[in-house]
Amino acid sequence: MKMPKVNPLSKRQRGLTLIELMIGLTLGLLMTGLIIQIFLSNRQTHRFGEAMSLLQEQGRFAMKVMSDDVQLAGFRTTIAGVNPVQNLTAALPNRVQGANNTGVNNSDSFTVRYERANPLDCTGAAVANPVVNTYSVATVAGQTVLTCNGVQLLDGVVGMQVLYGEDTNGDGAANRYVSVIPSNVLNVVSMRVAILLSSSESVSPDTASRTYTVLDQSYGPYNDSRLRRVYTTTVQLRNSELAS
Repeated sequence: MKMPKVNPLSKRQRGLTLIELMIGLTLGLLMTGLIIQIFLSNRQTHRFGEAMSLLQEQGRFAMKVMSDDVQLAGFRTTIAGVNPVQNLTAALPNRVQGANNTGVNNSDSFTVRYERANPLDCTGAAVANPVVNTYSVATVAGQTVLTCNGVQLLDGVVGMQVLYGEDTNGDGAANRYVSVIPSNVLNVVSMRVAILLSSSESVSPDTASRTYTVLDQSYGPYNDSRLRRVYTTTVQLRNSELAS
């Protein structure tokens, strides 16, 4: 007598117990949470990197624009009917002026003067010589921005500070840096300009207790998690002035 054949499929698992199901759901939730955490972390890192790159680009732009202008301060194209000429002993008087802590967030402002062929000011407008450019921090549409002659150059500028290098012994080098232009402006041989930039979004955690030193001025702390960086440059005044 033959034994009935047993269907091998009948021995296969046909379902899960409640405990197995709960374990599977728990593992699935843990994996999902881990994936979400990795995604959020990568997204935060990406946003932080983008904000840092933008601040660096803005900082380089601001330093470049102001440095180039300061280097021209005092340059003149016409002296005693000779044109063009750059006479280092007879530069344009009052080539640099400044105001201390009079702007937004106690920001400084400064003005440079120079002559040039086909003169244009910092806004690109055609002007008569001498060119007069004034840099300051102002509030535009609720944001603090860097302006030149009242025209916005760069947003996200929290504040700007300026120090003036004073030559006290006549050797042509700065012996000290002061916040107010000395009474004898002829002794100013360099300028140190610094700005504090801020990102537009909250991308940097744990910034509530941090302060920022911008030359002789402190800013912060800020409890908004925005990324901030200080950018500084020192520029020699190449053109000396005539005594008035």
